[in-house]
This record gives sequence, C-alpha cells and structure tokens, in this order.
Amino acid sequence: MKNIKYTSKNHPEKGVMSSAFGVISVSSLIYAVKRASELSGNVSGSLALAVMLTFFMAVAGLVLGIMSVLEPDTYKFFPVTGIVLCSATIVSVIVMMLA
Repeated sequence: MKNIKYTSKNHPEKGVMSSAFGVISVSSLIYAVKRASELSGNVSGSLALAVMLTFFMAVAGLVLGIMSVLEPDTYKFFPVTGIVLCSATIVSVIVMMLA
C-alpha cells in the first residue's frame, strides 16, 4: 500500500525541539527535586546550577513553541506539548525559588 498524503501540513522543527526541551527540562527538574530530597535539602551549588540551566532551557523551549504555533499550515501537537511542558517547568522553578 502506498503512503498517500492528503495535506501539505508538516511537523515544524521548532515545535519538535520545543517538545524535546520540555521533556528534558521536566525530567531534569524531577531528578533535581528527588536528589535534593535525598540530601535533606542540603544541596550543592552544582545542583542549583542544574536547576537554573533547566529553567533557561525551558524558557528557550517556550519561545520555540510559541514561534512554532504561529507558523501557518503546520501540525500543532509538538508545539503545544512543548509549551505545556516548558511552562510547567518555569512555574515550578519560580515556585521553588519563592518557597
């Protein structure tokens, strides 16, 4: 059977990168929180730096996701997934810093 494509839509590269950044940042943040709880809150500077780098990666993923959603004739699954994951990471880091 031949693969027939009835649309000119495609998955935007920026949207896929946004999703990848979102998955990496969420998993990194989960690992950092787990590691901090194992250390009873006595975290090192390297763990704090990892959380900050995760925050910046999430911001970059959010920007890529927003840029990708605004592109015409593209599928929106990956950009929206990236926006949701990166936004969750950003909000979580801000809440942790304020707590």
